[in-house]
Amino acid sequence: MVNLNISLPEQFFAPEERYGYVTTTEMKKVWAVELDLLAEFDRVCRKRGLRYFLDGGTLLGAVRDGRFIPWDDDIDLIMLREDYERLKAIGPEEFHAPYFLQNAYTDTDYRRGMCQLRRDGTAQILRREIAKRLPFHQGICIDIFCLDGLPPEDQWEAFFAEKQAVRKRIGDVAKRPGHSPEEVRELFREYEGICSRCHDTKLVDSVMYKRTPARVWRLRREWYGEPVPMVFEGLTLPAPPCAEGYLREHYGSDFMTPVQISSDHGETIFSAETPWTEILPRLWEDPGAV
Repeated sequence: MVNLNISLPEQFFAPEERYGYVTTTEMKKVWAVELDLLAEFDRVCRKRGLRYFLDGGTLLGAVRDGRFIPWDDDIDLIMLREDYERLKAIGPEEFHAPYFLQNAYTDTDYRRGMCQLRRDGTAQILRREIAKRLPFHQGICIDIFCLDGLPPEDQWEAFFAEKQAVRKRIGDVAKRPGHSPEEVRELFREYEGICSRCHDTKLVDSVMYKRTPARVWRLRREWYGEPVPMVFEGLTLPAPPCAEGYLREHYGSDFMTPVQISSDHGETIFSAETPWTEILPRLWEDPGAV
């Protein structure tokens, strides 16, 4: 596998059964790359004074066991808008090969509503995207979501309709042969402007990533104050000061009870040893090649 800048015990890579689920050595290698990405992200954020928080299944795993959930395949982080904007600004200066901070402005045809920190020399390819022939960097990554304010609930339908209309325009332009990447990026700036217009509201969520009001989590801004330290796979990392409130909203009151669920990414092709630049062209020629 690729060389890492963190040290992990040899037993970390052994197959392991927890909660009735076996995590393979191959997935442990993917986890190792993700932890290396996480350590680099944490280093840069500490250096530049950026606040971020463990999020989603990563936060849940940290609260339950201080570890990955056995069937989880990614790391989720989240930042308030002001820190997220600073991250985008300093990304090219602070993240160097083999690390690459990716967002809608960094490479052609990447339009996801988040940043992703990726690792050269590896692969993380969504099978559902192969036919789209998208050439953006598809190394193993960690997800960095952005928290934006929500308008009053009686405005949600209009708010989401407005932002998704721009999102549709982005998709329409991007499908046009010979389209200008800068035209897509300009539309994405408009999209982000809508998503980030509600300042200092009590409720926040990863608005850019949500398509409809039905997907909204009612997260309280006060839950994202001064981070508290929490251990995750041996790393001490920042968690929301009211992690329990978030987890109850996200997973329900019995969030400490493990429930095996499928990844919402669909089938993903991972490699901690072969670069995406080798695997993806083969898949374009033959989607069943891997």
